[in-house]
Parts: sequence; C-alpha cells; structure tokens
Amino acid sequence: MTKKLIMTAIASLFIELVLISCGGGGSSGSVTGEGGYDLSDTSNLITSGSTLATNIDASNLAGDVSGDTSLTTLTTSGDTGTTSGDGTSGTGDTTDSLLGSGGDTTTSGGTGTSGTGTGSGDGTTNTGTTTGSGTGTTNTGTTTGSGTGNTNTGTVDASSIIDAGSDASFSIDITGGSWFVQEGETILSSSAASEAAAKIKSLNQKMVDIIKSFREGKITRDEAKDQIAAIRKEIKEIQKTYGNGVSTKSGIYADLQEQNMTLTINETESGWFRLTISAMNHGTLPADYDTFIIAVVNKDTGEEIGTIKIPASDKVYNSGAIEFQMENPKGANLSLVWKNDAYVSGGGNAALNISGISLKRIDSGTMTSTPTGKLSGDEFSVVDGRWFAYKGNAYTCWSDQTVGYTFKNLEAGTYEVTIQASNYGSLPLPDGYKYFKVDLDSAYDSSSIQIPAKSNGLSKETVKMVFPQGDTTLYLTWLNDQYKEGVYDTNLMIKSISIKKVKSSSLTAFLIQSKPGNRIFIISILAVISGVLLIMYLANRKKLA
Repeated sequence: MTKKLIMTAIASLFIELVLISCGGGGSSGSVTGEGGYDLSDTSNLITSGSTLATNIDASNLAGDVSGDTSLTTLTTSGDTGTTSGDGTSGTGDTTDSLLGSGGDTTTSGGTGTSGTGTGSGDGTTNTGTTTGSGTGTTNTGTTTGSGTGNTNTGTVDASSIIDAGSDASFSIDITGGSWFVQEGETILSSSAASEAAAKIKSLNQKMVDIIKSFREGKITRDEAKDQIAAIRKEIKEIQKTYGNGVSTKSGIYADLQEQNMTLTINETESGWFRLTISAMNHGTLPADYDTFIIAVVNKDTGEEIGTIKIPASDKVYNSGAIEFQMENPKGANLSLVWKNDAYVSGGGNAALNISGISLKRIDSGTMTSTPTGKLSGDEFSVVDGRWFAYKGNAYTCWSDQTVGYTFKNLEAGTYEVTIQASNYGSLPLPDGYKYFKVDLDSAYDSSSIQIPAKSNGLSKETVKMVFPQGDTTLYLTWLNDQYKEGVYDTNLMIKSISIKKVKSSSLTAFLIQSKPGNRIFIISILAVISGVLLIMYLANRKKLA
C-alpha cells in the first residue's frame, strides 16, 4: 500500500510539473545586437501576445476566380502544395487593382505637364516647390525644369488610400505616424495596365476551366496541377512588369518603420474579411530587400491577427492580403504597422508607399489553409521585432527578435519540431561560435534549441514539444547575436520549420487542450491531490516506524 502511494504521489507531482512548464507566448523584441541594416527608429514596438491567426499571402490581385472552391482544394490541401506567393490567393472574389483616388498633385524632380505661361524662375505647386529654368507657373499643375521637388509638405489625406472597390465600410486614421503625400508619376501606360489586368483575368479563368475539366474526369489531378502551376508561373512573370495594374503613383509613404495607422471597421455583421494593401517602394530598394511586412493587430484587445507580406518593387505596385474572422466588428480598431525598414548607405532605402487599402467580406470557404507539416521561413503569421522575408526565407540581424509560425488543425500529442537555418551575410561567423541559440514558445509548451552554426550552408536541429488539439502558433526568439565590424557577423536565417507527430495524445496532452485558465484550475487540483497523498504517505511511514 505504501509503495502504491509513493508511486501515485510521484506520478501526480510529475504531471503537475509538466503542466506548470507548459506556457508562455512570444517575447517582446528589443534590439541588442549590431551588424544589420541601419534602422532609424526603435520606438513604439508592438508587444507580442498569443495568437492563433494564419497569414494569407495574396500576390496576385488582378482579376478573379469566382465561386469555385475546388481550386483551393486542389492547390492547397494535402500533398498538392500551397498558393502562397504565386498566382491567386484562393477562390471567390480576389481583390481589385486598388487604384484609389490619389492625393494632392506634387512635383518630382521638377518635371510636369500642365504648366502654362512663359518666363523663368521658380516653379511652384500647392504641395511642394521646384527650382529651375521653368516654362511658367501654375497653382494646379507642375513645371518643367531642373529643380528638386519637396513632397514632405501639404495635407496628407488618409481617404486617398481607401479603395473604392471595398465592399465593407471602414475608415483610416494616420495621425499616429509620420506619413507624407506620394507625388504623382506615371509608372505604366493606361493601356498596358489594362492589357495586363485583362491577361491575368483570362489566365485565372483558364484555371477555373482546368478545375472543371478535372471534375468532369477529362484530366487527372496531376495534369490539372501541372497546368495550373504553368499558369501561375505565367501570371508571376506578368506581375514582375505590371504588378497589380496601378498606372500612377499615389497615396502616402513613410520613411521609417513602426509608423502606425488605424483601420476602424464600421460593419455591424460578424463574419470573415479580407484586408488587402497595395504598395511599392518610394525610392530605390536595397539589393536584398524583396518584401514589405505589415503587422495587423487588434488595437482594442492586443491580439495579433497576423502579417501582410507585399512583394517589394521600385517600379510597380504589388498587393498582399490577410483573411480573418471578426465577431461584432462595429468599431473594431486594427493597427497596421510596417515592421521592416532598411537603409544601406549609398545602397538603397526601403520607404513604404501605400496606394490603396481594401476591405471585403468573404466566405470562409475561400480561405486557403496553412500546411500543417512544413512552413518555409517566410510563411510566418506573427512578427515582433525586425525580421526580413527574402527569397522564401526569414532573417534577422539582431538578438531578441521574435517570429511566429501557425500550424493548423493539429492532433494533440508530442511532436518533433525541426528548424533548418543558416547564417546570412558575407562576413564569417566568429571563432568559437558553434550554435544559434533559439527559444521556442507556444501557448502550451516551451523549449529551446541549439542549431549548429556554419558560415556557409544549412544546418538543422530537432526538439520535441507537446501541442494541443487545434491551431498552435510557435514563437522563435534568437538569443546570441555577435558582430565585429569588417571581421564577423551573425545573422540568423530560417529556411524552414517543420513538425512531425511522434507520440499519440497522452494524459498530459489531453489536459493541456484546456484553455490556460482551465489549466491553472487543473494544476491547483493536482497540487492539492499531491499534498494529500504526501501527507498520507508520511503518516503511514510514521506508523511503520
């Protein structure tokens, strides 16, 4: 009897300790290292909390694929791959080209078309000035000359970036950040933009026809997949030249990251929404910068909804989107914060120019789902700190930066978590630097991992963690940055993160399916039981003495 009590007490204590060890969320980011981009602003960093949101990347937003949910099924479920980054963002109504209504007329480099009159001297506009040997002045147009325009003056009108194609009512407040009027400049001819949009719409229709042929048994699944992959490749090539079809620069821009804007939803009916942002760079991008990252946070609750990733270009506007569910949305405030400013002296500057924002109601059936087994580095759903998405990877140049990956529809149990990573940059690692040290946290379990560090080539490491049933966001925080100018530099680049179930649901896994508040209640009960058993054990031991 005494032996059974001892074993029971030990087992109870073990379960209690396991449950107590499960917990935590993403840590808040702070910059403690060096060696990366010159980033000018460190204020107003958003603090991470727990989230179960998924990120949807929609790089193709010209044309639509209407009402055929099997396209999502064919191209995203099981072993058929995902749609992220190539082609459409799913089925149903994809987002329009976000032309917006433009902003104030400004000058760029002292060029223009609408000036009249004669004379020489300073040309002026209502939003900036140019200096040069102009051909006249006008208060509504631009002058021709060799001057330099100044676009940092004038009224910044947030309504100019609200897309007329939105079917959900919302407003934008940009007073929380430093935003400037984007000068008007033709980047595509109207005819070329229209032709590109029509071509993409035609290609999207071809994908619908392919799905129909597959349903009717005229082609196999593999044939359908191959044909759709070829069409997506063709769409991607068109987008390199034409983006999402916006022909003129417009809207607003920010030079520094962490510039906040607030989107307030005016709809009363609960449901699913798609938020889409059209953007390009204001200026010249650094060579290894290819994605703008915008964090979307529920300002009222602090919940991180996810991230919008927009392909970055100096020449054309591209779009990114996120899909989310909102209960009782009336008056809900979403913070939209640009997270990855970058500046290289003499080598480019990332400055986010937003031309349009669209909010649309969608059917939840059009959602594309995140693969549960493996995510590429840039398929993160949460970013807290400074992370950059580049060629399918995610990298940071500083310690204590957190990135989160959401795995959908998991079964409860023990999983092997494998991270594939490498160093990023041209400088070697310092002598004696053997591992990238990374903390792993979810809402229910925590761990740490040491990934072998190489100056060249990929390494991977695996750790076991317990996940509950449903969706889980796993937060990664890099801990050990080192840098010496011109000598060595450590920059963690994540190639992929994958999970593999290795053990079925145990008692512990079953218990941790409860919400954290319920887990505290369970832990308290177990603590009481453990205490009672321990008292009984000590009493029996005293009797036997």
